[in-house]
Amino acid sequence: MLSSADVRSARFTATKFREGYEIPEVDQVLDAASDTLAHLERGETVKADGSPLLTPNDLLAARFTSTRLREGYDVVEVDDLLDEIITTLNTYIARAQRGEPLSPVSAHEPEEPQAPTAPDVAPAADVSAPSLATPADAE
Repeated sequence: MLSSADVRSARFTATKFREGYEIPEVDQVLDAASDTLAHLERGETVKADGSPLLTPNDLLAARFTSTRLREGYDVVEVDDLLDEIITTLNTYIARAQRGEPLSPVSAHEPEEPQAPTAPDVAPAADVSAPSLATPADAE
């Protein structure tokens, strides 16, 4: 189970002359993921302006430009972190669906069963993730 601080402090091996992900693109997605986790850690299911939080499907749909001659982030390391973030978001979604508080999960608490993640290919168009927002949040 990851925290927003875990995502903010993540570091990746730099690549050059082998495939990597474009650094600014990865940083942008990870900033959004960290922001989403910070909201959930505070028990918030939408942003202050009412806009939705990042979903597991947003991360599954994320695509990054490949680098080879420029420095990039290691592909496997980035993909592994994204998988961990998806698992964390799925845990929060499961708690919300059961009506449980969205307080951060302790490292000693068992994690929710993980839904299978998509392989490193584009997700199917009809895949959708349940929203964390409740009807009361929309008012």
